[in-house]
Amino acid sequence: MGECTRYVKIDEARELRYFATGKVFQWVNFVTASTKNYPQEGDDQKNVVFHIMGQTCRPMSNLSRDDRSVADEGQSVLFGMGTEFLCCKTDQRGNQLHVYLREIRTGFGTNNVLWVDDELFQQPGGMPNQNQAFLHYIYHMCFQKNVNFILKPSSKLAWDYLDSDFFPRSLDVCSSFKVVSDVTRFNEPGTQEDQWNAGPRFIRKFLDKTANTQGIEKVQTMVFCGDKQSARRKF
Repeated sequence: MGECTRYVKIDEARELRYFATGKVFQWVNFVTASTKNYPQEGDDQKNVVFHIMGQTCRPMSNLSRDDRSVADEGQSVLFGMGTEFLCCKTDQRGNQLHVYLREIRTGFGTNNVLWVDDELFQQPGGMPNQNQAFLHYIYHMCFQKNVNFILKPSSKLAWDYLDSDFFPRSLDVCSSFKVVSDVTRFNEPGTQEDQWNAGPRFIRKFLDKTANTQGIEKVQTMVFCGDKQSARRKF
């Protein structure tokens, strides 16, 4: 997870016009990028620079079977097939078009999971946790089931998705939609009690607000916690 860069050469003017602010697109094939974020030899001859804020990209070093052949000493990352991106802005600098992308999940799949957790990829203090490895495992093992994770680190960002056109359209096409939340999120606004009860408050609001939404019968909700009795008290 983080910022990476990809330099490419695109000669077709029609393709260049496609990268406009606000557009959502999907890369069908696997895509590689570099976390070095500065040009390598020959990159100055390429006319498009993608600046990508990724969520699910995986270091190539984790995929190599031969430690001697790890690409770019661990600086290369790989995006899976079908990764979706939102074009946030573009900037023409000399002969290069700089395109700023953010990886997103529209939820247009068969089995969708909206996961809300302030520690999706790291614990307090910046220490990594097992969630990213878990996600890659699910993508690999459940590829044929078309599982899509929509990852949000706060209730606000989750509601940005739920209030968008993506959520109702996802309900139209999916077979199942699960909303998963942790209990406590210290990045939430409000009192300390609001933070301790962030997950239950989010789920309660979601159930109340979407009660009459078409397709809501496809949705299941879950809150995961370390203490079952404590979570029940919060609910």
